[in-house]
Amino acid sequence: MKLRIVLLLIGGALLVVSAASAIDSLGVHLKEGGRAFTNNNYPLAIEHFNAALEIDSNNVLALQSLGVIYSDVNNYQQAIQYLDRALALDSTNASTYNSRGIALLGLADTTGALEMHRLAVKLAPEKTRFAVNLGNLLFGMHRLSELLSAMKNVLAYDTTDAQVYYLIGRGLLAADQQYQCVDFFDKAHKLKPNNLQYEYYLAVANHETGNVVEAETGLKEILRKSPDHFDARMRLGVMSILADRNKEAREQFEEAVRINPDSEEAKVALGSVYLRLGMTEEADEIHAWLEKRNPGAAEKMRRLGKGR
Repeated sequence: MKLRIVLLLIGGALLVVSAASAIDSLGVHLKEGGRAFTNNNYPLAIEHFNAALEIDSNNVLALQSLGVIYSDVNNYQQAIQYLDRALALDSTNASTYNSRGIALLGLADTTGALEMHRLAVKLAPEKTRFAVNLGNLLFGMHRLSELLSAMKNVLAYDTTDAQVYYLIGRGLLAADQQYQCVDFFDKAHKLKPNNLQYEYYLAVANHETGNVVEAETGLKEILRKSPDHFDARMRLGVMSILADRNKEAREQFEEAVRINPDSEEAKVALGSVYLRLGMTEEADEIHAWLEKRNPGAAEKMRRLGKGR
């Protein structure tokens, strides 16, 4: 009898040790998987997270992490499989909905992605990155009213995220509310002064609201930092035309064509300036190029070239 009790005690102790060992191993695989993911070593990360699932097949962190990894490598179908398993175990995890939205967007399912991102923001309104993902999707879908509402709600939780101000500015600009968007682009730029996108749209907003000097100064500063900024070249060229500075416009559009030689927009602008300057040979060459690509663009070049 005593021997039996001793054996039972030993067996129970071994089970406790085994369970503790499994928990320790699970923690190690989750930690090492996270480390590998952070270092962009996806194969190693997948290996560790799969090992974690062998120990605990219902581990939400491992399931979600695999979903994110497969989404990052554009294997969206497999990503959704893992994320669905994670959501079946925890339907209140905002991060998983956000990740599933990204995967659905990769499959061009914008309606499904929108639903996921809305759920993520509803569950975690304080998480600015979830709201920014929703905002970017809403802007792409031209749902401007919802975009502006969602981004302004974020400001109740976080007033320091430049992307939020930028998205509000883009929404207002797209909604033809130019005079309201300047301050938002200005705030975005002040928070992230090295972001050329924010700086460019601040210049655009200034131009659209008649602050020509500020706009031109901003565009020239962008080109000082990044001479191959195509949009800044085009915008500055248009401003030069409006000010009857055709030679300056020619310089900007020639640079734009150099940066993007296949741009019909840049070719139309440059060809029209050549016509205004009497450079007919150069204009005819561009016109012939446009005729082959887009006869409508060629006609537009001739029309713009007549000037005022």
